[in-house]
Amino acid sequence: MKPDWASIKSDYVETAQTLSEVQAKWGVPRGTLSARATREMWHDEKQQFAARLEQARRENIVAKRAAEQEQFESNVLKVASGQLMIIARQLQEGTVDVGKVLKLANALEKVQRIGCTAFGK
Repeated sequence: MKPDWASIKSDYVETAQTLSEVQAKWGVPRGTLSARATREMWHDEKQQFAARLEQARRENIVAKRAAEQEQFESNVLKVASGQLMIIARQLQEGTVDVGKVLKLANALEKVQRIGCTAFGK
């Protein structure tokens, strides 16, 4: 039976398996497997595949972090907008508590600063 070279190559290039492990799995003579792997530069392809996986992993981390930052900023904006509405209503009613307004502003500023620190801004 002829070896399934595409699957054998895939097992080596696209996994953490060594040539020895692939050889044991497929039962292909070691010399034949090594010669083919060398001739077709499987090792280079394995390194390129690993680099693409690492790049994709990094891109996923960056995308996740950007989404988290966007959500955080959206939440801060919602809180700030809500507080502005409360202050505007109090101004219309003439019941503004300046002390509370300052405390809210300081608290919001601290939350925003913490967020900026967490996201490296």
